[in-house]
Amino acid sequence: MRLLFCCSSPWELKAVKNSIKSLKLKQSLDISYLCTWLGNYETLFSLTKFFCEQQQNVRDLLLVSIGFCLYYSIDWEKAPNIQIWRIINMLTKKEELPPIPFEFSSIKTIYSSEIIWTELLSEEEYYIDKESWSIEFVCNKFRIPRIFLKIPYDKIWKETTINKDIGSELLANNIDYAKLVKQLLNY
Repeated sequence: MRLLFCCSSPWELKAVKNSIKSLKLKQSLDISYLCTWLGNYETLFSLTKFFCEQQQNVRDLLLVSIGFCLYYSIDWEKAPNIQIWRIINMLTKKEELPPIPFEFSSIKTIYSSEIIWTELLSEEEYYIDKESWSIEFVCNKFRIPRIFLKIPYDKIWKETTINKDIGSELLANNIDYAKLVKQLLNY
């Protein structure tokens, strides 16, 4: 089995890559890394291009999407990271239901929007990102097994700028990479 870790920014990908390399895994694993870039359209393009270039090598691939999401009202103790099982495109209202190969984190729904969302949703706790819907759409078309892990970082409606140092620390500390790789290999 080959593992493909993808993130939407180079610094997120670097933090994930460093965390996995720090495990000093004894067995040799075929691990690739891909920066999909920010937003649905960039993600659609970069992921489709990667799969097309890899044609024969995607059959035994398992994609792991790791990144940040926006949140509205969460309990940090219960959800330092979340696993996505349902993705709703906020513009089209279409839903995608990624398969759950195994349960790694608290299972949640995420909304995906290309634009900054300013309306309050009816749910008390919810999450938003820009890339999950596109990743699910492309993986579904190519029949690639996948798992989505998100770290809630920016509160919706709070003017924030992602601090790369804090973000990298959250990516390194809020996911148990040894447990994740073990579960991926057991899959």
